[in-house]
Amino acid sequence: MNTYSKIRVNDRDITYWVTGRGEQTLLLLHTLRTQIEYTERIVPLLADQYHIIVPDLPGFGRSSKELNHPYNANLFVETIGELIKKLDQKDITIAGESIGGTIALCLAAQMPDRISKVFAFNPHDTMGSLISGPVGRIVSYVGRYTEEPFKRDIPALFKFILKAGFANKNNLTDEFVEKLITVPTQDHRFALAMKSLMQEAPSWTQLADNMYPKIPSSIPTQVIYGDKDWSPKYAYKQNERRLPKHVRFQTLKNTGHFSFLDNPSASARIIQAAQSE
Repeated sequence: MNTYSKIRVNDRDITYWVTGRGEQTLLLLHTLRTQIEYTERIVPLLADQYHIIVPDLPGFGRSSKELNHPYNANLFVETIGELIKKLDQKDITIAGESIGGTIALCLAAQMPDRISKVFAFNPHDTMGSLISGPVGRIVSYVGRYTEEPFKRDIPALFKFILKAGFANKNNLTDEFVEKLITVPTQDHRFALAMKSLMQEAPSWTQLADNMYPKIPSSIPTQVIYGDKDWSPKYAYKQNERRLPKHVRFQTLKNTGHFSFLDNPSASARIIQAAQSE
C-alpha cells in the first residue's frame, strides 16, 4: 500500500506518494479535477521498472489550498519544479496527463538539466479551453463564476462532467469519484481554489506558447492523445505547430481524456518502450 508523505514547497504543503522498485525515477502528474489516486491503475504496471513519485498538485487532493496566489499555470509549473529540486531529483522521466502533461512539457523547457524524458498525455494547453462541445461550455461558464461544480453536495454533476472524458464509461468508478469529492473538500478553500483555476484557464495556453518552443532536442519528448479526447479538435494541430520538430506524436485508440484510467495498459507501454531507447 502506498503511503502519503508531505513536504513544504513554495509556502504550501505538497502531498506525494513514493513507490516502485526501479532505479530510474518517474514523476507522474495527474489531471485537472483529480488527485494522486488518479494513477492507481498505471502505477502497478510501471513499478518494476521505475522509482515512482506522484504528487497531489497545488490545491488538489491532500495538498494545501492557500488562496494567496492565483491558481494559474505558472503556480503549478513553479511548484512542481521546486518539488523536484527539494527532493533532489535529477535525470528524471516525467509523465503527465491534461494539466500534468502541460506542466511536464514546460518543465522540460525550464530545467533540462534535471529531466531526461517527457510524456505528455492529452495536454491541456489550447486557447484556455478545457473541454470541447456542450459539456465544455457548461463547465467553462459555471466554473468561472461559481464554485458550485466543486462542492460535495452535487456529485451527480461532477460525475457527469468526468464521464465525458472517458471512452469507456465503466472505467470511471463510483469509488474513485467519491475520493475526488470527499478528500479535497475537507478543506473549505478547495472550491475557491478551483474557481480561481477556472478563471485562470487562459494562462495555460499563454505559458505553452512561451515555453514549448524552448524544449531542447536533447530531451526525448512524446505527446499522446486519446482518439476520443475531449479537447478541441484543433489542439493537436496547434501543438504540431508550436512544439519543436523532435517531439513525437502518438494516438491511443478507444481512449478518452483520462488515459491513465481509461487505457492504463497502453499508456504504460508507451512509457516502458522509451526506457530502452
